[in-house]
Amino acid sequence: MSVWHGHGGIIIEVISLNGRPTFRVTRRTGEHVYLVGYCARVEELRARFEIDLADLLEEV
Repeated sequence: MSVWHGHGGIIIEVISLNGRPTFRVTRRTGEHVYLVGYCARVEELRARFEIDLADLLEEV
């Protein structure tokens, strides 16, 4: 599973939801992680969550 981290505690994971690859967007604030939403396409990350893909760091 691929995981990327962005500004403001944003975490983006590629998961399988109903048998389809999906991006799960969460936000870490202190000790808690909150679900922000799901999207099926990269374009939705920019449009719905204003996430700049160039700012993401991949977790290795």
